[in-house]
Amino acid sequence: MKIMYYANYSLSEGDAPSNHIIQICAKFKQRGNKVLLFTRKTGCQLAKYGLKTFRVPIVESNKHKTLRRISKVLWRALANAAMMLFRPSVLYQRDRADDWIPLSLSLRWGVPLVVEVNGWYPMDVAEKRGHEVYWEVYWKVVELLRPRYEHAAALITSSPGLRELILSTFRVSPDRVVYISNGTDLDMFRSVKPYKPGEGDKFVLGMIAGYHPHIDIKSVLKAISFLLRKKIPIELRLYTYANDEDKERIQLMVQEMNLVEFVKILPKVPYYKLPEVLSQIDVCLAIYKKTCLEKHKSIEAAMKLWDYWASQRPVIATDLPWTYSYHHHLEKRLLAIPPEDPQSLAQAIETLFRSPDLARTIAMNGYHYVQSGHSWADVAARIEEVLRKVVTQR
Repeated sequence: MKIMYYANYSLSEGDAPSNHIIQICAKFKQRGNKVLLFTRKTGCQLAKYGLKTFRVPIVESNKHKTLRRISKVLWRALANAAMMLFRPSVLYQRDRADDWIPLSLSLRWGVPLVVEVNGWYPMDVAEKRGHEVYWEVYWKVVELLRPRYEHAAALITSSPGLRELILSTFRVSPDRVVYISNGTDLDMFRSVKPYKPGEGDKFVLGMIAGYHPHIDIKSVLKAISFLLRKKIPIELRLYTYANDEDKERIQLMVQEMNLVEFVKILPKVPYYKLPEVLSQIDVCLAIYKKTCLEKHKSIEAAMKLWDYWASQRPVIATDLPWTYSYHHHLEKRLLAIPPEDPQSLAQAIETLFRSPDLARTIAMNGYHYVQSGHSWADVAARIEEVLRKVVTQR
Protein backbone atom coordinates (compact mmCIF):
# COMPACT_ATOMS: atom_id res chain seq x y z
CA MET A 1 0.00 0.00 0.00
CA LYS A 2 1.26 3.51 -0.84
CA ILE A 3 0.45 5.96 1.97
CA MET A 4 0.95 9.70 1.70
CA TYR A 5 0.90 11.13 5.23
CA TYR A 6 -0.06 14.79 4.93
CA ALA A 7 1.19 16.63 8.03
CA ASN A 8 1.01 20.42 7.99
CA TYR A 9 3.42 20.62 10.94
CA SER A 10 6.93 21.86 11.64
CA LEU A 11 8.21 18.61 13.08
CA SER A 12 10.55 18.71 16.08
CA GLU A 13 12.23 16.15 18.30
CA GLY A 14 10.33 17.07 21.44
CA ASP A 15 6.62 17.67 21.04
CA ALA A 16 3.99 14.94 21.17
CA PRO A 17 2.31 15.56 17.77
CA SER A 18 5.65 15.41 15.95
CA ASN A 19 6.57 12.18 17.68
CA HIS A 20 3.19 10.66 16.87
CA ILE A 21 3.56 11.52 13.16
CA ILE A 22 7.13 10.24 12.91
CA GLN A 23 6.48 7.02 14.82
CA ILE A 24 3.37 6.09 12.82
CA CYS A 25 5.12 6.76 9.49
CA ALA A 26 8.15 4.73 10.59
CA LYS A 27 5.95 1.80 11.66
CA PHE A 28 3.96 1.96 8.40
CA LYS A 29 7.26 1.59 6.54
CA GLN A 30 8.43 -1.27 8.76
CA ARG A 31 5.19 -3.07 7.96
CA GLY A 32 6.10 -3.09 4.27
CA ASN A 33 4.15 -0.05 3.06
CA LYS A 34 5.58 2.67 0.84
CA VAL A 35 5.28 5.93 2.77
CA LEU A 36 5.71 9.57 1.78
CA LEU A 37 5.66 12.09 4.63
CA PHE A 38 4.55 15.47 3.27
CA THR A 39 5.40 18.15 5.83
CA ARG A 40 7.09 21.48 6.46
CA LYS A 41 10.83 21.86 6.09
CA THR A 42 12.42 21.79 9.55
CA GLY A 43 15.62 20.74 11.25
CA CYS A 44 14.10 17.51 12.55
CA GLN A 45 16.37 14.56 11.70
CA LEU A 46 14.10 12.18 9.76
CA ALA A 47 16.81 10.32 7.87
CA LYS A 48 17.45 7.98 10.81
CA TYR A 49 13.91 6.64 10.40
CA GLY A 50 14.49 5.88 6.72
CA LEU A 51 11.43 7.89 5.71
CA LYS A 52 10.83 9.32 2.26
CA THR A 53 9.84 12.96 2.80
CA PHE A 54 8.59 15.91 0.78
CA ARG A 55 9.33 19.02 2.81
CA VAL A 56 7.81 22.38 1.90
CA PRO A 57 9.91 25.50 2.61
CA ILE A 58 8.50 27.66 5.38
CA VAL A 59 7.30 31.11 4.35
CA GLU A 60 7.06 33.43 7.36
CA SER A 61 3.62 34.85 6.70
CA ASN A 62 1.92 35.61 10.03
CA LYS A 63 1.74 39.38 9.52
CA HIS A 64 1.53 39.71 5.74
CA LYS A 65 -1.54 38.77 3.71
CA THR A 66 0.45 38.57 0.46
CA LEU A 67 2.97 36.17 1.99
CA ARG A 68 0.13 34.04 3.40
CA ARG A 69 -1.35 33.76 -0.08
CA ILE A 70 2.05 32.85 -1.53
CA SER A 71 2.52 30.22 1.18
CA LYS A 72 -0.85 28.63 0.42
CA VAL A 73 -0.22 28.61 -3.33
CA LEU A 74 3.21 27.06 -2.83
CA TRP A 75 1.85 24.44 -0.44
CA ARG A 76 -1.00 23.51 -2.80
CA ALA A 77 1.30 23.31 -5.83
CA LEU A 78 3.84 21.09 -4.08
CA ALA A 79 1.11 18.89 -2.59
CA ASN A 80 -0.23 18.26 -6.10
CA ALA A 81 3.30 17.58 -7.34
CA ALA A 82 3.79 15.04 -4.55
CA MET A 83 0.52 13.32 -5.49
CA MET A 84 1.53 13.16 -9.15
CA LEU A 85 5.01 11.77 -8.45
CA PHE A 86 4.14 9.37 -5.61
CA ARG A 87 0.68 8.24 -6.76
CA PRO A 88 -0.55 7.13 -3.31
CA SER A 89 -3.33 4.60 -2.86
CA VAL A 90 -4.56 6.51 0.21
CA LEU A 91 -4.08 10.01 1.63
CA TYR A 92 -3.78 10.18 5.42
CA GLN A 93 -4.12 13.59 7.08
CA ARG A 94 -3.34 14.70 10.60
CA ASP A 95 -6.05 17.32 10.80
CA ARG A 96 -5.73 21.09 10.99
CA ALA A 97 -8.83 23.27 11.17
CA ASP A 98 -8.01 25.60 8.27
CA ASP A 99 -6.24 23.13 5.95
CA TRP A 100 -8.61 22.26 3.10
CA ILE A 101 -5.85 21.10 0.71
CA PRO A 102 -6.18 17.35 1.52
CA LEU A 103 -9.86 17.52 0.55
CA SER A 104 -8.99 19.14 -2.78
CA LEU A 105 -6.25 16.55 -3.38
CA SER A 106 -8.64 13.69 -2.67
CA LEU A 107 -11.27 15.11 -5.04
CA ARG A 108 -8.83 15.95 -7.82
CA TRP A 109 -6.82 12.72 -7.79
CA GLY A 110 -9.61 10.33 -6.81
CA VAL A 111 -7.66 9.06 -3.79
CA PRO A 112 -9.53 8.15 -0.58
CA LEU A 113 -8.89 10.52 2.31
CA VAL A 114 -8.57 9.32 5.92
CA VAL A 115 -8.53 12.07 8.55
CA GLU A 116 -6.84 11.64 11.92
CA VAL A 117 -8.61 13.73 14.58
CA ASN A 118 -6.50 14.31 17.69
CA GLY A 119 -8.22 17.44 18.96
CA TRP A 120 -11.58 19.17 18.66
CA TYR A 121 -10.79 22.24 16.59
CA PRO A 122 -14.19 23.96 16.92
CA MET A 123 -13.65 24.10 20.69
CA ASP A 124 -9.91 24.80 20.55
CA VAL A 125 -10.21 27.72 18.14
CA ALA A 126 -13.25 29.17 19.91
CA GLU A 127 -11.49 29.11 23.30
CA LYS A 128 -8.58 31.09 21.89
CA ARG A 129 -10.93 33.77 20.52
CA GLY A 130 -12.67 34.29 23.87
CA HIS A 131 -16.10 33.89 25.49
CA GLU A 132 -17.79 36.79 23.71
CA VAL A 133 -17.53 35.16 20.28
CA TYR A 134 -17.19 31.54 21.41
CA TRP A 135 -20.27 30.01 19.77
CA GLU A 136 -20.00 32.13 16.64
CA VAL A 137 -16.44 30.88 16.12
CA TYR A 138 -17.32 27.33 17.17
CA TRP A 139 -19.99 26.88 14.50
CA LYS A 140 -17.90 28.68 11.90
CA VAL A 141 -15.14 26.10 12.39
CA VAL A 142 -17.69 23.26 12.31
CA GLU A 143 -18.87 24.44 8.89
CA LEU A 144 -15.25 24.75 7.77
CA LEU A 145 -14.63 21.13 8.71
CA ARG A 146 -17.93 19.74 7.45
CA PRO A 147 -16.99 19.16 3.75
CA ARG A 148 -13.74 17.40 4.72
CA TYR A 149 -15.17 15.21 7.48
CA GLU A 150 -18.27 14.22 5.51
CA HIS A 151 -16.17 13.44 2.42
CA ALA A 152 -13.54 11.38 4.28
CA ALA A 153 -13.58 7.64 3.67
CA ALA A 154 -12.78 7.22 7.37
CA LEU A 155 -11.99 9.31 10.43
CA ILE A 156 -9.69 8.06 13.18
CA THR A 157 -10.02 9.63 16.63
CA SER A 158 -7.58 9.46 19.55
CA SER A 159 -10.36 9.34 22.15
CA PRO A 160 -13.91 7.98 22.47
CA GLY A 161 -15.14 11.48 23.27
CA LEU A 162 -13.92 12.83 19.94
CA ARG A 163 -15.67 9.98 18.16
CA GLU A 164 -18.95 10.87 19.87
CA LEU A 165 -18.50 14.57 19.01
CA ILE A 166 -17.99 13.77 15.33
CA LEU A 167 -21.02 11.51 15.19
CA SER A 168 -23.24 14.08 16.91
CA THR A 169 -22.02 17.04 14.83
CA PHE A 170 -21.50 15.74 11.28
CA ARG A 171 -23.44 13.53 8.87
CA VAL A 172 -21.08 10.57 9.15
CA SER A 173 -22.04 6.93 9.60
CA PRO A 174 -20.68 5.23 12.77
CA ASP A 175 -18.72 2.63 10.79
CA ARG A 176 -16.60 5.42 9.25
CA VAL A 177 -15.42 6.80 12.61
CA VAL A 178 -12.88 4.62 14.44
CA TYR A 179 -11.35 5.21 17.87
CA ILE A 180 -7.69 4.14 18.08
CA SER A 181 -5.77 5.08 21.21
CA ASN A 182 -2.28 6.56 21.31
CA GLY A 183 0.78 4.46 22.09
CA THR A 184 4.48 4.54 22.93
CA ASP A 185 7.85 3.23 21.76
CA LEU A 186 8.29 0.18 23.98
CA ASP A 187 11.69 -0.74 22.55
CA MET A 188 13.12 2.62 23.59
CA PHE A 189 12.03 2.10 27.21
CA ARG A 190 13.38 -1.44 27.62
CA SER A 191 16.59 -0.12 29.21
CA VAL A 192 14.72 1.70 32.01
CA LYS A 193 15.22 0.09 35.40
CA PRO A 194 12.21 -0.80 37.62
CA TYR A 195 10.94 1.92 39.91
CA LYS A 196 12.66 2.32 43.28
CA PRO A 197 11.05 5.04 45.41
CA GLY A 198 12.84 7.26 47.88
CA GLU A 199 16.37 7.10 46.44
CA GLY A 200 16.98 10.86 46.34
CA ASP A 201 16.93 13.69 48.89
CA LYS A 202 13.77 15.09 47.33
CA PHE A 203 10.53 13.54 46.11
CA VAL A 204 10.70 14.50 42.44
CA LEU A 205 7.55 15.15 40.42
CA GLY A 206 7.75 15.23 36.65
CA MET A 207 5.37 16.77 34.13
CA ILE A 208 5.91 17.09 30.39
CA ALA A 209 3.49 19.60 28.90
CA GLY A 210 2.95 22.59 26.65
CA TYR A 211 0.68 25.47 27.57
CA HIS A 212 -2.62 24.32 26.11
CA PRO A 213 -5.67 25.79 27.88
CA HIS A 214 -6.63 22.26 29.01
CA ILE A 215 -3.34 21.66 30.84
CA ASP A 216 -3.72 22.68 34.47
CA ILE A 217 -0.32 23.93 35.56
CA LYS A 218 -1.81 26.31 38.14
CA SER A 219 -3.36 23.45 40.15
CA VAL A 220 -0.01 21.64 40.14
CA LEU A 221 1.76 24.72 41.53
CA LYS A 222 -0.90 25.17 44.22
CA ALA A 223 -0.48 21.52 45.22
CA ILE A 224 3.27 22.09 45.59
CA SER A 225 2.53 24.97 47.96
CA PHE A 226 0.27 22.77 50.10
CA LEU A 227 2.93 20.06 50.33
CA LEU A 228 5.68 22.49 51.29
CA ARG A 229 3.60 23.61 54.27
CA LYS A 230 3.73 19.99 55.45
CA LYS A 231 7.54 20.02 55.13
CA ILE A 232 7.52 17.34 52.43
CA PRO A 233 10.81 17.59 50.46
CA ILE A 234 9.26 18.14 47.04
CA GLU A 235 10.59 19.23 43.65
CA LEU A 236 8.67 19.73 40.41
CA ARG A 237 10.44 19.34 37.07
CA LEU A 238 8.26 20.89 34.39
CA TYR A 239 9.53 20.03 30.92
CA THR A 240 7.68 22.32 28.58
CA TYR A 241 7.53 22.86 24.83
CA ALA A 242 5.53 26.07 25.33
CA ASN A 243 6.58 29.09 23.29
CA ASP A 244 8.58 31.90 24.92
CA GLU A 245 5.51 34.01 25.73
CA ASP A 246 3.68 31.13 27.43
CA LYS A 247 6.85 30.08 29.24
CA GLU A 248 7.08 33.57 30.72
CA ARG A 249 3.53 33.21 32.03
CA ILE A 250 4.48 29.97 33.76
CA GLN A 251 7.61 31.53 35.25
CA LEU A 252 5.56 34.48 36.50
CA MET A 253 3.11 32.12 38.26
CA VAL A 254 6.04 30.32 39.90
CA GLN A 255 7.52 33.62 41.10
CA GLU A 256 4.21 34.97 42.41
CA MET A 257 3.69 31.76 44.43
CA ASN A 258 7.27 31.89 45.80
CA LEU A 259 8.12 28.49 44.33
CA VAL A 260 11.27 29.35 42.39
CA GLU A 261 13.39 27.18 44.69
CA PHE A 262 11.12 24.16 44.26
CA VAL A 263 10.05 24.29 40.60
CA LYS A 264 12.43 23.77 37.70
CA ILE A 265 11.15 24.91 34.30
CA LEU A 266 13.14 22.90 31.80
CA PRO A 267 13.30 22.76 27.99
CA LYS A 268 11.34 20.22 25.97
CA VAL A 269 12.78 16.72 25.97
CA PRO A 270 13.90 15.13 22.70
CA TYR A 271 11.91 11.93 22.41
CA TYR A 272 14.94 9.64 22.51
CA LYS A 273 15.91 11.15 25.89
CA LEU A 274 12.59 10.38 27.58
CA PRO A 275 13.77 7.12 29.23
CA GLU A 276 16.76 8.91 30.78
CA VAL A 277 14.67 11.87 31.96
CA LEU A 278 11.73 9.88 33.34
CA SER A 279 14.00 7.42 35.15
CA GLN A 280 14.97 10.31 37.46
CA ILE A 281 11.33 11.03 38.39
CA ASP A 282 9.48 9.64 41.43
CA VAL A 283 5.94 10.42 40.24
CA CYS A 284 4.69 11.56 36.81
CA LEU A 285 1.78 13.98 36.51
CA ALA A 286 -0.92 14.13 33.82
CA ILE A 287 -3.04 17.02 35.11
CA TYR A 288 -5.77 18.47 32.90
CA LYS A 289 -8.85 20.62 33.38
CA LYS A 290 -12.40 19.30 33.46
CA THR A 291 -13.07 20.58 29.93
CA CYS A 292 -10.45 18.15 28.61
CA LEU A 293 -12.20 15.17 30.20
CA GLU A 294 -15.58 16.39 28.99
CA LYS A 295 -14.23 16.58 25.45
CA HIS A 296 -12.28 13.30 25.32
CA LYS A 297 -14.15 11.26 27.99
CA SER A 298 -10.80 9.58 28.66
CA ILE A 299 -7.44 10.56 30.15
CA GLU A 300 -5.81 8.24 27.59
CA ALA A 301 -5.91 11.15 25.14
CA ALA A 302 -2.93 12.56 27.08
CA MET A 303 -0.11 11.30 24.85
CA LYS A 304 2.60 11.48 27.52
CA LEU A 305 0.57 9.13 29.75
CA TRP A 306 1.69 6.21 27.60
CA ASP A 307 5.36 7.20 27.95
CA TYR A 308 4.93 7.58 31.71
CA TRP A 309 3.58 4.03 31.89
CA ALA A 310 6.37 2.68 29.68
CA SER A 311 8.97 4.30 31.96
CA GLN A 312 7.71 2.21 34.92
CA ARG A 313 6.82 5.29 36.94
CA PRO A 314 3.70 5.80 39.09
CA VAL A 315 1.25 8.26 37.58
CA ILE A 316 -1.21 10.70 39.09
CA ALA A 317 -3.81 11.84 36.56
CA THR A 318 -7.01 13.83 36.52
CA ASP A 319 -9.98 11.57 35.79
CA LEU A 320 -13.61 11.11 36.78
CA PRO A 321 -15.76 8.01 37.43
CA TRP A 322 -17.96 8.54 34.33
CA THR A 323 -15.10 8.43 31.77
CA TYR A 324 -14.01 5.48 29.64
CA SER A 325 -10.60 5.46 31.33
CA TYR A 326 -11.49 5.50 35.03
CA HIS A 327 -10.96 1.74 35.18
CA HIS A 328 -7.21 2.49 35.21
CA HIS A 329 -7.68 4.03 38.66
CA LEU A 330 -9.79 1.11 39.88
CA GLU A 331 -7.18 -1.35 38.57
CA LYS A 332 -4.33 0.67 40.15
CA ARG A 333 -2.55 1.69 36.95
CA LEU A 334 -2.71 5.32 38.02
CA LEU A 335 -3.99 7.36 40.93
CA ALA A 336 -6.95 9.45 39.74
CA ILE A 337 -7.90 12.80 41.24
CA PRO A 338 -10.74 15.22 40.36
CA PRO A 339 -9.75 17.96 37.90
CA GLU A 340 -8.98 21.49 39.11
CA ASP A 341 -8.60 20.29 42.71
CA PRO A 342 -5.11 21.19 44.04
CA GLN A 343 -5.89 19.83 47.51
CA SER A 344 -6.74 16.36 46.12
CA LEU A 345 -3.60 16.45 44.00
CA ALA A 346 -1.49 17.31 47.04
CA GLN A 347 -3.10 14.46 49.00
CA ALA A 348 -2.41 12.00 46.17
CA ILE A 349 1.24 13.06 45.99
CA GLU A 350 1.58 12.72 49.77
CA THR A 351 -0.05 9.27 49.62
CA LEU A 352 2.56 8.00 47.16
CA PHE A 353 5.35 9.72 49.12
CA ARG A 354 4.34 7.90 52.31
CA SER A 355 3.33 4.60 50.64
CA PRO A 356 6.23 3.40 48.47
CA ASP A 357 4.66 -0.06 48.06
CA LEU A 358 1.54 1.48 46.54
CA ALA A 359 3.68 3.68 44.28
CA ARG A 360 5.60 0.60 43.11
CA THR A 361 2.37 -1.33 42.46
CA ILE A 362 0.90 1.50 40.37
CA ALA A 363 4.14 1.81 38.41
CA MET A 364 4.29 -1.88 37.54
CA ASN A 365 0.58 -2.19 36.73
CA GLY A 366 0.82 0.70 34.26
CA TYR A 367 3.94 -0.81 32.72
CA HIS A 368 2.35 -4.23 32.24
CA TYR A 369 -0.75 -2.62 30.70
CA VAL A 370 1.15 -0.64 28.11
CA GLN A 371 3.14 -3.74 27.15
CA SER A 372 -0.05 -5.51 26.07
CA GLY A 373 -0.84 -4.08 22.66
CA HIS A 374 -0.10 -0.37 23.10
CA SER A 375 3.17 0.18 21.24
CA TRP A 376 3.39 2.50 18.24
CA ALA A 377 3.69 -0.65 16.13
CA ASP A 378 0.33 -1.86 17.52
CA VAL A 379 -1.27 1.53 16.85
CA ALA A 380 0.11 1.63 13.30
CA ALA A 381 -1.25 -1.87 12.64
CA ARG A 382 -4.75 -0.76 13.69
CA ILE A 383 -4.55 2.35 11.52
CA GLU A 384 -3.25 0.31 8.60
CA GLU A 385 -6.26 -1.99 8.90
CA VAL A 386 -8.55 1.05 8.44
CA LEU A 387 -6.51 2.30 5.48
CA ARG A 388 -6.59 -1.08 3.74
CA LYS A 389 -10.33 -1.25 4.20
CA VAL A 390 -10.95 2.10 2.51
CA VAL A 391 -8.53 1.27 -0.32
CA THR A 392 -10.30 -2.06 -0.91
CA GLN A 393 -13.71 -0.40 -0.94
CA ARG A 394 -12.75 2.23 -3.58
